[in-house]
Amino acid sequence: MNKSIKNFLKTISAGSRHSGKSKTKKSNGKRRSSKRLSPITKEKILEDIQEAIKKNGCKSITVGGFFRAFGYKRRGTKNTEEIIQFLNKNKLHSYPPLTKQLTWNSKIEIYSFPVKSNGVFTKNEKKLQKLLDEKGHLQKLSLYNVIPEHSPDRTRDRMDFFARDNGRNVVVEVKLKGGGKKAVEQVLRYAGMLKQEDPKTEIRKILITGIQDQHTAKAIHGMTNFERDGFEWYLYSYNKETEEIDFEKVNYSSLFSVFSSNNGNDII
Repeated sequence: MNKSIKNFLKTISAGSRHSGKSKTKKSNGKRRSSKRLSPITKEKILEDIQEAIKKNGCKSITVGGFFRAFGYKRRGTKNTEEIIQFLNKNKLHSYPPLTKQLTWNSKIEIYSFPVKSNGVFTKNEKKLQKLLDEKGHLQKLSLYNVIPEHSPDRTRDRMDFFARDNGRNVVVEVKLKGGGKKAVEQVLRYAGMLKQEDPKTEIRKILITGIQDQHTAKAIHGMTNFERDGFEWYLYSYNKETEEIDFEKVNYSSLFSVFSSNNGNDII
């Protein structure tokens, strides 16, 4: 590892030890946001991020550590815009996004994949499943005759929900946050069981997650065309006050080009 990257890592560590709020002093007419530490080059920052993504799937860092790497002692509109432009230019994505709601010590992860979520999560996965069942939210996906924790004949497996739509049997798997390879494989396994029970009936396969994550997208990308037929991925959003749950369909096909451009460096 060369000297510049070692300095970058030291800068990150230093940023993690400092509080997000520093004492305010009079600026004597000078803009504090223009005062800078000794930054390393953007090329070296990019190199370090790409190396972390290749090894771990993302670069984990504090907000303060990231700003200090660019030479900034504090946040500001101009500083933040510069960093966001750097991310956009290099097709990188911060999760959570770099907003004012994050503190100086908040942890962020930087991906080469557009990670997103639509809001807060329920307390746990059981709570999410209970709301979907008791509040009838799955009807928004045109499902009826919904049965929670259904076990196909002669098996011990329990799918989160079995349902019907217009002429199809439906398997629904629910994940509180990200799904990943395991969740995708669960949906396919349950769909196979339903097909064995009723070979003549088409199967609709639904995965619901709280985060649009690269691991789930890569697992879907690795499916055969037959497995992908009838497969739907939804991102749920949860309103804590009303306990309302809504769904956004993920266009996973549009995400596949990301993996090709990364030459397979992302990790499932």
